Amino acid sequence: SVFTTTSGATGLLALFQSELVRPFDQASIAARVSTTLRTDSARIEVPVITEDADAGWYAEGAEIATDDPAFNTITVVPRKLAGLTAISNETIMSANRNAVSMGLDSLVRDIATKLDAAYFGNLAAPAPAGLGALVGVTALTSDLTTLDVFDEARIEATKLGESIGSFVTDPDTLLSLATAKESTTSRRPLLQPAVSESAVRERDAVTLTVSGVPVYASPAVEPGIIWGIPKRTSVLVVSGEPDVASSSDAFKNDLTYVRATLRVGFAFTRPAAIAKVTVETV
Repeated sequence: SVFTTTSGATGLLALFQSELVRPFDQASIAARVSTTLRTDSARIEVPVITEDADAGWYAEGAEIATDDPAFNTITVVPRKLAGLTAISNETIMSANRNAVSMGLDSLVRDIATKLDAAYFGNLAAPAPAGLGALVGVTALTSDLTTLDVFDEARIEATKLGESIGSFVTDPDTLLSLATAKESTTSRRPLLQPAVSESAVRERDAVTLTVSGVPVYASPAVEPGIIWGIPKRTSVLVVSGEPDVASSSDAFKNDLTYVRATLRVGFAFTRPAAIAKVTVETV
C-alpha cells in the first residue's frame, strides 16, 4: 500500500485530500477574502438582511414594540470544479511522500487559479457568476498618485454598515503600489508590510497593507482594477467535502490517475459595499 497499512491507494488519497483543502486556506485569494459557508446541500439559500430590526428608547416599564428584520435570499447552486492528473506508479510505489506531493501541486494550484478566475471574473456557465458580473458595486477611479481612493472605498462601505477587509488587484498594479514612495524625496513606501499570526501560519509572512487593510495580488483580476471586499458580504459556498478518487487503468503507461472535484458557488450579499476602483493612466 501507499503511505498506509491498508490495502489500495487509501494513503495516496488521504494525502491528496489534505493537499486539496490547502487552496482554500492559502492559494486561493477568493477564499482568503470571503466568508466560507459549508453545506451538504446541492442548493442553498443565503439570507440577506434588507432592513434591520427597529430598536428605540423606552421609559422603564413601558411596552417594547416588536419588530422583525426584513430578509431576502440569494439562491446559490454550487458548481463543479474538477481536475485530473497522472502520477507515475514508480513514484507512488517509492513511498516518497515529498515526490507525490510535488506531483499533486500542479493540480492543486490550478484548482485554486480556476476558482479565483471565476470569483473575480465573469465566466460562461457552468462556472458560477463572479464579481465581474455583479451589478450595483461602488465604482471609483484613481490615478494612484495618492492612496485617497482606498479611504474613499472604506468610507463608502462604512456608510452601509460594512467594513472592507481586503483589497485585491492584479500583480502589475500591486507592484506599482508597492514600489511607490511617499514623495520624490522620500524612500518610505506608500504601502506598509504587516506581520500577522494568520499570515505566518499561512507561510505568507509579509502582507502589504493600506490603512491597516491587506492588499493582495491575483492574476485573475483584470489589469488596472482594484477590488475592495468586505469579508462578511462575500460568501464562498462549498458543497460537501473535496471528492478525491484514483484509477490505475492506464496500464500501458504505468500511471495512476487522480481526480479531484469541488463544488463551489458565490453569494455577494451587499454589492454596494464592494468597491471597484478603475486605475486611470497619468
